[in-house]
Amino acid sequence: MSKQKNCVCTQMEDPRVRELTEWIAEHREEPGVALPALQKAQEIYGFLPVEVQRIVAGELGKPLSEIYGIATFSPPRAAITSVSAWALPAM
Repeated sequence: MSKQKNCVCTQMEDPRVRELTEWIAEHREEPGVALPALQKAQEIYGFLPVEVQRIVAGELGKPLSEIYGIATFSPPRAAITSVSAWALPAM
């Protein structure tokens, strides 16, 4: 049985990806946009799987490790409530 990979072409068919990338495009130039982008992603998806963190990182031109760090270190009032790190590669 072959393992299906998460390719960008499949992700782009998901309307949630389009909603998130459009939001990021509108706010990309705002200072400190990474945290609001993660909050928007969580609003859209309900949690932050690593695949979504990769989308945010790619759209913002930031390393995944930086986005993961923001997602897991945010203060409680930042409203990041559920982060998935199960597939995050060891560094």
